Amino acid sequence: MLLSPISGLAATPEVIHIEIENELSGMSEFVTEPMVSSGEAHTVALKSDGTVWAWGSNASGQLGTGTTANSSTPVQVTDLADVIAVSAARGQYTVAVKADGTVWAWGNNDAGQLGDGTTIRKTTPVQVVDLTGVVAVSAGNGHTVALKADGTVWAWGNNGNGQLGDGTTTTSYTPVQVKGLTGVIAISTGSGFTVALKADGTVWAWGSNNSGQLGDGTPTQRHEPVQATAVSGVTVVSAGSGFTVASKSDGTVWASNQVVGLTDVTTVSAGREYAVALKSDGTAWAWGRNYYGEHGNGATGTSTTPVQVVDLTGFTAVSAGTVHTVALKADGTVWGWGYNNSGQLGNGGTAVNNTTPVQTLGEGGEGFLNLRATVIENPPEDLYTVVFNLNGGNHIGGGEIQQAVSPSGTATTPIVAYSGWVLDRWDISFANINKNIVEMTAQWLRLGAISTMGVSVSSADVVWLARHVAGHEGFELDAQGERLVDMNGDGVVDSADITVLMRWLVGWELEELQG
Repeated sequence: MLLSPISGLAATPEVIHIEIENELSGMSEFVTEPMVSSGEAHTVALKSDGTVWAWGSNASGQLGTGTTANSSTPVQVTDLADVIAVSAARGQYTVAVKADGTVWAWGNNDAGQLGDGTTIRKTTPVQVVDLTGVVAVSAGNGHTVALKADGTVWAWGNNGNGQLGDGTTTTSYTPVQVKGLTGVIAISTGSGFTVALKADGTVWAWGSNNSGQLGDGTPTQRHEPVQATAVSGVTVVSAGSGFTVASKSDGTVWASNQVVGLTDVTTVSAGREYAVALKSDGTAWAWGRNYYGEHGNGATGTSTTPVQVVDLTGFTAVSAGTVHTVALKADGTVWGWGYNNSGQLGNGGTAVNNTTPVQTLGEGGEGFLNLRATVIENPPEDLYTVVFNLNGGNHIGGGEIQQAVSPSGTATTPIVAYSGWVLDRWDISFANINKNIVEMTAQWLRLGAISTMGVSVSSADVVWLARHVAGHEGFELDAQGERLVDMNGDGVVDSADITVLMRWLVGWELEELQG
């Protein structure tokens, strides 16, 4: 998977191509960010290699294994790869988004929540019909919502409370567009309602509103989105059983009012009458109902103020389910606490509830689950031959430039390029090795100004950052301008000037630019 250039750049393989000739063995070709999601009585996890794993209750086939047998340790979802997002429903089903923008679902389908046009239960993934371009998904208690890359929202399944947001209360077995909603960056489904976060920090909601969970100051059910009042600057929003919780850019947390005693919060998750928040220091905090140890503080009993999850730090993600919580640590390990009647904590053949965190075991109970699978234990120590190929599309020359560089080294001497440009530095880093990425930073230095362009550019003006994902022979360059000028003469200094600067640096279309 090649990483896209930054917005506004027009880099192509014909401009410049880089190859790392030494094979990096054991690396997966697909890389994604791990995540966890807890449902009613099952848990789903996404590994960095794009595979999906699940454990807990499987009465409706929500584990995606082709059976209805529960599992108290992780099992891999059948025939599903290259996944970028997952969501475990509180209604015994699961949904996933693939890198190609398609959506897949499995498990309970009594209200058409799988989106395949039927109400037939599925024990392995089926594709949601007529839906592409999706980047995020949220599975609720009988209805599902998806966010497209264009900022629009689509929904399907139960619509008795207007939770599909299409202006009706008619259940739909296939996706329908939420009315009048654009610019959305995040979505979350609750019990009979849906919330969405726009890029401007406003929150919009629709569906059931008997507890005021839509935040519009009324108890009136809404069949189309309405804006939540008295809240702005929101960065994360989560819908629970009958309430909504949000964290703001200032690190505070809000529900019906501000949650006391919480600052520096980075994310929140709402469950069934309780919520969990993560702070920037990696600690987890919970409040609300705590019948089965959902708070992870070693006790049971409701708390109206946040209490800290005991003994653990380093959390990067959290998901509150119906009566159990699951969290992901920075090291890739998964931890759970709360109700465990179906093995949804993933700690083996016990159905004992846990009021403090327990670690999820690996497949078959061997070791522990790690969502950031280590793909290379020890990076090779030999030199890497980095090849610059400037042939295609270059008006002023061709050929290759190459030099051997150590895994964390720097070019020992500048390499002369074309038309007075030199490559005065490059670095290769394995810092992102768990994401299967080899990263190279290169700086170019112009020896003197091109008088016809009327400007002079130094190595401080542009840095090219290239990322190589294992399994592919080469990668393209991104340009990051540090001191830009109005290169294209349009009166504005913006990303378009980086494009011109890139072309100038490698001589691509130089005749056109100088003409």
